[in-house]
Amino acid sequence: MKIVRNRLLILFGALILVSCIRVQAVNFDQNQRDSKPDSYVMKILQVEDIENEYEVIGEVTANGPSNRSEKIMEKLRDRAKEMGGDALIKFESGNAGTGSMTNGIATFDETSKTVYKAQVIVWKGS
Repeated sequence: MKIVRNRLLILFGALILVSCIRVQAVNFDQNQRDSKPDSYVMKILQVEDIENEYEVIGEVTANGPSNRSEKIMEKLRDRAKEMGGDALIKFESGNAGTGSMTNGIATFDETSKTVYKAQVIVWKGS
């Protein structure tokens, strides 16, 4: 009974780790900015469509299970808001795979994780 319980705990822990969304941010400067409110709409813009001057203040990356892409995108935008960003540019998305080895046979699942990345900008003079 104890062995079954331990295996279930290990399985449950592994499922939690696999379903986690990870967000990383890199600040390009040392300026402290106020976070945007939760109601702020963090837009993703095309650089060629921007008419105002802006400054790139950092980069955000978020990844997680492919079946949770909306939540991953929400976390990416939330982190940009925390940085005080006004918008996102140079948005990229893709899949990151995972691999495993069983009985000497390697397998690779290239669609198991979705990765989003973008630069965070602020408008100059605001």
